[in-house]
Amino acid sequence: MENAAQLDVYAAPAADLGVEVTENVDCSFFPTSITKLVVLTVVTMGLYSIYWFYKQWKYQAGSMDKKIYPLARAIFNIFYTHSLFKRIQLASGERGIDSNINYTSMATLYVVLGVISWFLDVMDGTAASASEYTNVILVAALAIAVISMYPIIFVQRKINQINNDPDGAINSRFSAYNYLVIALGVVFWALVLVGVFLPEPY
Repeated sequence: MENAAQLDVYAAPAADLGVEVTENVDCSFFPTSITKLVVLTVVTMGLYSIYWFYKQWKYQAGSMDKKIYPLARAIFNIFYTHSLFKRIQLASGERGIDSNINYTSMATLYVVLGVISWFLDVMDGTAASASEYTNVILVAALAIAVISMYPIIFVQRKINQINNDPDGAINSRFSAYNYLVIALGVVFWALVLVGVFLPEPY
């Protein structure tokens, strides 16, 4: 019979939750690996960035001196990008993490690209039926989407350092839901490419 004194009845159950545990991780911002961030952003054509902003504000909500609505800040992220990046910059400075890139400039780059992307969407919606014109807009929009990932990747690297988890190992695995999103994204990308390169019937 086991010694009851050796049992901790208040201990949490030792279950494998499918999350990598990294020692000394202190997540004041949403952690994720760069690989996971890039993959999910690409397959969702940038929509994952809304979720990313939501999680960052969700993590910060408890440490702010006023009530915020993370979902609203995520949907209208271009209005809150500078304030989020500023909070990351301050936390980075407190941890002694040096950076030779201006956080304000990175936030401005993201916002400007977001405005341009919105403008291209409007142009695409009002464009003539000429496929060449539509394809040019699509290619430009995709190029902007790729470039706009750079500011997000930059601050996520800093976030992972702030969290004492440089590789984002605590959130590096892809869940079943992530794989479902990836599968749907691949199908959607395939349809887009077919629409771009498949000759139209006369």
